Amino acid sequence: MAVCNETGRECVIRLEDVSAGYEGDTVLENVNLRVDAQDYIALIGPNGGGKTTIMRVILGLLKPFSGEVQVMGLPPKEGRAFIGYVPQSQINDQAFPINVWDVVGMGRLKSGWWNQRYSEADKRVIAESLQKTGVYELRNKGIADLSGGQRQRVYISRALATDPKILLLDEPTANIDAEASTQLYELLDVLNAEGATVLMVSHDLHTLERHAKSVGFVNRGLVFEHSRGEQSSLNEGNTAHENGWGHEHA
Repeated sequence: MAVCNETGRECVIRLEDVSAGYEGDTVLENVNLRVDAQDYIALIGPNGGGKTTIMRVILGLLKPFSGEVQVMGLPPKEGRAFIGYVPQSQINDQAFPINVWDVVGMGRLKSGWWNQRYSEADKRVIAESLQKTGVYELRNKGIADLSGGQRQRVYISRALATDPKILLLDEPTANIDAEASTQLYELLDVLNAEGATVLMVSHDLHTLERHAKSVGFVNRGLVFEHSRGEQSSLNEGNTAHENGWGHEHA
């Protein structure tokens, strides 16, 4: 696998001169993004600016108009096997009666999952994923019976159960209260410190600057400002403030 920079860490995601959009309407234009193993990167920006589009391109759900995309050195449709994804919208919790254990267990099931049983190894991974996120004691509860913050932890547990190299999260703190959001960011800090690469989309710039290693602003293009005084492999060009944006865009 390619090495991103002088740090010697692996390059896990690379977008080079990527333009993408929908039905001929360009949403992203000439975007460059490199993510090292163990990076913790947050993307912010206005609605419609292209944040979720970047996620879709990385996951291989949207083919770019131009440019190159690699995940773990592979095309996105192959590389996404290494991604644990927490999407912005989840199942309709009230209409889908399922308990926490089985939601997380979905991360272990392959195609034809309705005929599949958990192996002992699967059960260990499910339990470990629930323990990491602090919701193991809720494993027998219905997903509809949990608070918003608890559900988000369960969905992160499901992503962890896939044994990912990368955690990809789209607005993980949407629709949960401030205390639950803080706890979620602290959980991501711990997972990152344990070796997980984190790339997330959010609107909460002021909080993210206390947690993410780098914060990028997406509005058709992509520019970065560093958060914690760390140099990142992905910032090739102007910083956010050099490009005239700052906290007012949160």
